[in-house]
Amino acid sequence: MLQWVTGQHGALLHQFDSAAPDVHNNLLARTAFAVILAEHPQHETQATTLIADVAAQAYETRSPLSLGAAAILASVSPDQRSTETTETLRQIIEPFRGSAIVPGAALSHLGPASLSLARLMTDGAAREELLRQAVAEADQWNLRLWSVISLRDLAVATNDESFAEAARIRAAGSQLEMLL
Repeated sequence: MLQWVTGQHGALLHQFDSAAPDVHNNLLARTAFAVILAEHPQHETQATTLIADVAAQAYETRSPLSLGAAAILASVSPDQRSTETTETLRQIIEPFRGSAIVPGAALSHLGPASLSLARLMTDGAAREELLRQAVAEADQWNLRLWSVISLRDLAVATNDESFAEAARIRAAGSQLEMLL
């Protein structure tokens, strides 16, 4: 999980390659592989294609894994998602706005759905509104990691140092400081 949160997806590529063959066909595994590929410029075309395919599969199957897959794909650079793929991801995530995304048995947590939606927004005001919602939800649910990430992203989106300072205060004295 730490590699995902700190943006070091590429470090996981060799682990995925050595995984059992049946793991490669799982929706979340394919999602992870797409995001890992997106970290490597030489695989950008392959990543963009796989991201679109996985988003379409997540939308069409509406499996219990679809929401987690969409949230993970929302973290990819917008340059590697078509407008159609971004809209597909929005349609998967939007019904869960106001909820936390927990992909199965509470083993891991992908933060507020509003944060994933914010990552898909091209409109600055809509992105800011969703980031503010993500901060409020993360704070309400006592999700310190996602509060720090949401505040960090809100600081960048608004160019407001007070949000960056709030993120630093929440992260102080923990490994969360490395996210800032």
